[in-house]
Amino acid sequence: MKDKKLLFPALLGEDYAERRLSLGAIAVLLLLAGLIALNACLGALPMHITAPDVTGSETFRLSGAAKDWLADLDESVTLYLLAAGGEAGADADLYGFLQEIARASEMIRVKVLDPEKNATALAAYGATGVTDQSILVVSTKRHRVIPNGNLYYYYYPYSEGGGTTISSDEYRYMLEYWTANDPTGSYVTQLVSGVTAYFDGGSRLVNAIQYVLAEKVSTAYLVTSGGNSYPDAALLRNLSNSGYEVYGLESLSQVPTDCELLMLYAPASDISEEDATRLSEYLEGGGRLMLLSTLTETPKRLETVLSAYGMSFDTSKEVVCDGNPNSMTVEGSPYLFYAQIQSQNAATADYAEQFVVYAAHAIGLSEVEGVTVTPWLYTTQAGYLDDMNNETPLPEKAVHTVGATAQKGETRIVWLSCAQSFNENVDAAYASGGNSLLLRYGLDWLSGTNVTPVAISPTVIDTSVLGVTYNAFIIWSVILVLLLPTGVIAAGAAIRYTRKKR
Repeated sequence: MKDKKLLFPALLGEDYAERRLSLGAIAVLLLLAGLIALNACLGALPMHITAPDVTGSETFRLSGAAKDWLADLDESVTLYLLAAGGEAGADADLYGFLQEIARASEMIRVKVLDPEKNATALAAYGATGVTDQSILVVSTKRHRVIPNGNLYYYYYPYSEGGGTTISSDEYRYMLEYWTANDPTGSYVTQLVSGVTAYFDGGSRLVNAIQYVLAEKVSTAYLVTSGGNSYPDAALLRNLSNSGYEVYGLESLSQVPTDCELLMLYAPASDISEEDATRLSEYLEGGGRLMLLSTLTETPKRLETVLSAYGMSFDTSKEVVCDGNPNSMTVEGSPYLFYAQIQSQNAATADYAEQFVVYAAHAIGLSEVEGVTVTPWLYTTQAGYLDDMNNETPLPEKAVHTVGATAQKGETRIVWLSCAQSFNENVDAAYASGGNSLLLRYGLDWLSGTNVTPVAISPTVIDTSVLGVTYNAFIIWSVILVLLLPTGVIAAGAAIRYTRKKR
């Protein structure tokens, strides 16, 4: 024993007290080593195990409808979460949500990619320059990039009974604008308190998976400038979920030769001569046009193009009303009414819901040789036109058309003169989603696409329960469970050693 103590005097000590102190230090070192090893093992576990839901909400939970749909997949899909720094930079809630999707189907894999380290690979998917925490959905057929901002949206009630859906980018812009231009902060407070935030990841991801696996999909080009208003975020979301890849164009003159479907949204001014020429060429070549218009001065050049297919703006500055009490969705509000639907119209298919018309103008129809033009949506016999200022006597009651279709050979046109009917507040509150559904039937008739969206409701982001983020949870766990106890033990050992040395 003496020889051993001579060999390891610093380790075992010269007497029992010193040896007991040394053994205690060894125990502390072994405990630290064990905790470090345990932490490394936990870090290797899947994030759905190591990332508990500390929010107390159901925001990042996959719905039963989504799980049922995913369980039937028979083709492989990979979900790439693009996070700066790789897994270390991945949003824990979002990554955990992707893992839950993967658990619902053995055909789905989840990977985290650092955009900087995988720039070349992502460039092949057109995923360069996308925002952090965006998602790339890939199959052997095609892919879709879901920017992080598209996973969330906001509903802003700008007046009693009215409001609009805004994207994450729009909401961020509004906050930045009013923060800079409202020194008192009163409007920012009002904005934040009035806005409801939604997580729409379930619908976006599941329908993106359906899109990349579909046998046939369609690309739509949406004219968004040149005097045109931008559509409600709900409309773009519904288009994406319905299997359409939507690209924006600055003008009609930029319509590509292989355009499958053209959308013109709420033109607030007339189109240029160049645009009119390109639109005429596109339609004459068998093009497909979805026109969503609103109250405005009659755009003469656009009307000239449409007149070749038996359609025209009919007193477009006057709003269409329906005085039939059974048609009004809100008592005493003739501007918001249930439309009469032409059930024989090819674009109606088996639609069995109700469409709510809001702030529409009348469409004029006429006979043109070789063109089949038919009304689609219209008022009852109690319909009338109103200038909204009540400065002129109301005209005679009559049927007014607010939606129509036209077909000439391969050329097809769907025109709905009530673009605001597709805003979130009208579609959800008054039509229970029926407006979006009818629009999809019209798009399907135009493009020949028949992708039925998987209906998954968004979840409200309840920020009041988000008292601590997951990252903060991990940091405080390390401090309280590892560093603090270890520090106490080390301090105690140091004090004892100091006292013993004295």
